[in-house]
Amino acid sequence: MNAGDRIGNYLLERPFGRGEAGATWIARGADPARPRDEVVLKILDMGEAKNWTGYELFGREVDALKTLSHPGIPRFIESFEDKAEGNSRLVLAMELMRGRDLETESAGRRFTEVEIAAILAGLADILAYLASLRPPVIHRDVNPRNVLLGPEGGVSLVDFSGAQEVIRRAARPGATLIGTAGYIPLEQVSGRASPRSDLYGAAATAL
Repeated sequence: MNAGDRIGNYLLERPFGRGEAGATWIARGADPARPRDEVVLKILDMGEAKNWTGYELFGREVDALKTLSHPGIPRFIESFEDKAEGNSRLVLAMELMRGRDLETESAGRRFTEVEIAAILAGLADILAYLASLRPPVIHRDVNPRNVLLGPEGGVSLVDFSGAQEVIRRAARPGATLIGTAGYIPLEQVSGRASPRSDLYGAAATAL
């Protein structure tokens, strides 16, 4: 994939990252007569997938974002299959959350206690929303790379590819381990994640 390629009704602008759940691009609507804001496309090329883990993670993010509505969480736009040029690709279009991730922002910068408290409060608000859902949704990978600081100080949580409903987790005790070393508690490592596990990740991020 290259800048300028068309995927569905979108034109790719620039790469944004890559993970097991697919490559991430910044894109815009392909119709110049109907300009759109920039969006994020997560694209999973089925021909390049080495196993089913990427497919599972991609599906989790689609399922999670469809049900979530919070200003600190990317808004789901659409998902579709693209078969251009003989390739089968799964595509998730979502809102572009403005800001810089905490891992990048903290390089060479020392946050004040007031700033850290504000970031933790913003995260706590998002996690309280996720825990209030029925069934609750667990992000399972709260860490500085997935926490964005907006231009006006807002806090966002991104990358819901590891998200899991508590009921679904209980039904599948052997589910894939998701998380980043240093930011997940022991119960998550042993497959017993709960909303409190995300609070641990938020606290470790603040630390």
